[in-house]
Amino acid sequence: MQNTGIGQALLESNISLHVIDLLPLLSDVKFKPLWDEMLRNGFAKNEIVPLPIREFDVLDIVSAFRFMSQGKHIGKIVIEGLNKNIEFPVNLKRSSSVHGQTHIIIGGLGGLGLSIASRLAADGCKEVVLVGRRSTPNGYQKNQIAVIESAGCRVRIVESDVHAISNVTLPQPDMIWHAATVYRDVFLAEMTKEAWDLVVKTKVEGTLN
Repeated sequence: MQNTGIGQALLESNISLHVIDLLPLLSDVKFKPLWDEMLRNGFAKNEIVPLPIREFDVLDIVSAFRFMSQGKHIGKIVIEGLNKNIEFPVNLKRSSSVHGQTHIIIGGLGGLGLSIASRLAADGCKEVVLVGRRSTPNGYQKNQIAVIESAGCRVRIVESDVHAISNVTLPQPDMIWHAATVYRDVFLAEMTKEAWDLVVKTKVEGTLN
């Protein structure tokens, strides 16, 4: 019911509302024939109607995702033709190579930063500088750094807040990745100015620094 309201007008006719939970009966085997009969009769009389299905061909899968993203549909979205052995080519060509380069990743010890560093290392990057609020990596971060270094990429960790990064001596980079993020998840109606400023400044002012 999702705590939806019930109109009080029903009570004008002295109607009483009672909630009876029948679900516990499902665990009792002796009631199974009764449930089966009720379901059969419900479908036969069209009292129980299956959820609608909207079908998209596998070659039109983009339209399926666009339709789903609107959040207005009821029922299920089905992709037809996945068993047709259709190949979907992916263009892996890059406009430029990172081989032998040095990249600075702001927020480098976070999940996104380490993922970027791993991809750069796999593509031949010479050095990644991971800038973060802490200079001591935890167990997971150490493991990821070891994987990056095993690809022949040097890893340097620099402790600095994104707002004070101009005070830190860093190597001349070929590219800078701004992955620093502060999370203060809360409903907008309950958002404080301090929490808003902290999140926004990390992204906006951190870019300017």
